[in-house]
Amino acid sequence: MLNLIVFGLSDDIGGVENYLLHMQHELETRVCFHFFVESGNNMHAEKIIQQHGEVVYIPREKGIKHYLRTLQTKLKEYRKTTDLIYLNISNYSHERLAILLWAKRLKYKVIIHCHGAKLNHPIQGVVHKLSHAMIKQASLQLANHCTRLAVSRRAGIFLYGKKSFQILPPGVELKRYQFDESIRKEIRSQFRCDDKLVVGFVGRMVAIKNPSFAIKVIAEICSLFGEEKAILMMVGDGPLLDELKVQVEAAKMQRQVVFVGATNEVHKYLQAMDCMIGTSFSEGMPLAFIEAQASSLPCICAEGCYPDEIAVTDLVTFLSLESGAQVWAKKIIENWEQTAGNANRAERQATDRLMQIDVKSVAQQLYQYLTIVEEGREK
Repeated sequence: MLNLIVFGLSDDIGGVENYLLHMQHELETRVCFHFFVESGNNMHAEKIIQQHGEVVYIPREKGIKHYLRTLQTKLKEYRKTTDLIYLNISNYSHERLAILLWAKRLKYKVIIHCHGAKLNHPIQGVVHKLSHAMIKQASLQLANHCTRLAVSRRAGIFLYGKKSFQILPPGVELKRYQFDESIRKEIRSQFRCDDKLVVGFVGRMVAIKNPSFAIKVIAEICSLFGEEKAILMMVGDGPLLDELKVQVEAAKMQRQVVFVGATNEVHKYLQAMDCMIGTSFSEGMPLAFIEAQASSLPCICAEGCYPDEIAVTDLVTFLSLESGAQVWAKKIIENWEQTAGNANRAERQATDRLMQIDVKSVAQQLYQYLTIVEEGREK
């Protein structure tokens, strides 16, 4: 059995976390996952242990110096039993630079997997670019002998520049996300929206995800379509949640916006939706939109902010954020009316491209990379 040190699992429910836990589940009889985490009470710990893995705590709250010392100690300790590191990142940072530095010194073999892409947010983008540029060159030098993966071409170019890399997309449990009319009726009944147009937003409530734009879109839909004919279902949690609730109250739209919160049952809420919107300023390869397409759910994503590879079916439409919330609202209503409220949703079949990113297929691809790198071969 392979022993694998894994970085990138946060104390949160997100695309990277779901991907890593899926990979562990699919490979638990062939690979022992040792997750190096920064939170002492990581919410995924119980599941990791159930799947025959390990959680190794590298504390951040005691300061960067203590973090780096602990990182060094643990990597030296685990070098006795493994020489393989799987580093999942969205950008370079001082901590990730330290991981690459110690990996080189201790002669680890490293697979880097990029899950993020260039930021377009006008405020955060400037800060991010400055920080990114300061350490990117040093990191790239250390990464020269690493195996470089990315969830999309956009993400790979962002992290690796002109260096070569391979595409390994996030995996989706296709069977779990197949459209189910009974679940749809259950959730829609729970939220009293049986006959309404339900627009969905799935993701962290953070600035880069641009959730306030989703609220503006539902306001425009209600203005055009009728206040009692549509709702926005927001699935996720994050630091902007309270601010978004204030925005909704100020607009007197409490009846039109539902905050579901963080959940491990996103698949159920996707069944209830009629359209899912992606309003982020930047994304690498967001798993939620692959899951939505697996549920035969039409999606509208911000043009230029999401990778083209996100469209694994013909259910994805791209619109510019600059076109404004009203244009998005009109497109959502138009799609809804043209498909008679998604009446044929249950009849849509999974495409070959969608089948290629089934979680089992992706897990097998990852295992191939792990064995090739572990054996010292090149791919």
